[in-house]
Amino acid sequence: MSVVSQAYSKYYLPMYSKSSTAREVENIIHSLEAKDSCGYDEISMQIMKLSSPFISTPLNIVYNRILSTGKFPDRLKCYIVKPLY
Repeated sequence: MSVVSQAYSKYYLPMYSKSSTAREVENIIHSLEAKDSCGYDEISMQIMKLSSPFISTPLNIVYNRILSTGKFPDRLKCYIVKPLY
């Protein structure tokens, strides 16, 4: 295994990330386009923008934990597939 890690350490630099703040998350939410469409959770972007002061801190905690551990929660891996005819 050490041979593999030595071979790939030449080509890939280690990734370092700075922890984000709740204010940064709130600014990102406000920069998104306000649409009436919803995702699988049925929450529109207008509601997200209105509730951003309340949800920015929990979202920031989840985001920072994902970056620090490198594991993406299974509960957030939801998607909708719609075929195009």
